[in-house]
Amino acid sequence: MIIHFTNFIIQKIKSDPNYRLDEKITSIVLCSLLFSRLMAFMRGFLFQIIRLRKPYCMFKGSRVIVKHSAMLKLHGTLTIGSAVTIDCLGTKGIELGHNVNIPDNCFIRCTGVISDLGIGIKIGNNTGLGHNNFINGQGGVVIGDDVIVGPDVKFLSENHIFTNSNIPIRNQGVTRKGIVILSDVWIGANVTILDGVTIGKGCVIGAGSVVSKSIPDFSIAVGIPCRVVKKRENSNNE
Repeated sequence: MIIHFTNFIIQKIKSDPNYRLDEKITSIVLCSLLFSRLMAFMRGFLFQIIRLRKPYCMFKGSRVIVKHSAMLKLHGTLTIGSAVTIDCLGTKGIELGHNVNIPDNCFIRCTGVISDLGIGIKIGNNTGLGHNNFINGQGGVVIGDDVIVGPDVKFLSENHIFTNSNIPIRNQGVTRKGIVILSDVWIGANVTILDGVTIGKGCVIGAGSVVSKSIPDFSIAVGIPCRVVKKRENSNNE
């Protein structure tokens, strides 16, 4: 009975009528999970109430730091794991869609130095980041809907200029083109995505890849540097 009730609640929260708990979960384990989620829900609720924000269903882990929260815009359910840092300071701040999951130890920021504010970060609906993700949003990072991101992935939307050997690199400025990840993309573990890259709809990026150039829709791409090795079958793209 408790599993069926829990399924019902989660389906409502996620807006996903097909979501089901694994039936092998015991009642004792389920009660423990529900207690931890209740505590996370209470932390998320207090976070929003204290900041006089419109309350959404928000699960917030322990040791979470949210800086410049006035520039954080939510559109629905949000789950944040433990030891996460989110710094929203940027010209556009951070915008999160419905049912976004930011797991443990992620570090997300819009700006590196306050002398040159970055742009910001936008993440779409039903997108899940991976543990230990690092998102640098100085040049702007846009991640679409239904994106799966593996652990230890880095998004680096800024490059240092280093053309003049007579000037310290830190004094030569930066370039910012931005990163765009379209919907229904799977990014494997330990991938690094560099500034100026667009990853097309429906792509799969293999673990450990360094993506320095844009990847077209429905591609499977791997390697350092990342290159397309094949197209996904039955994609119905021309």
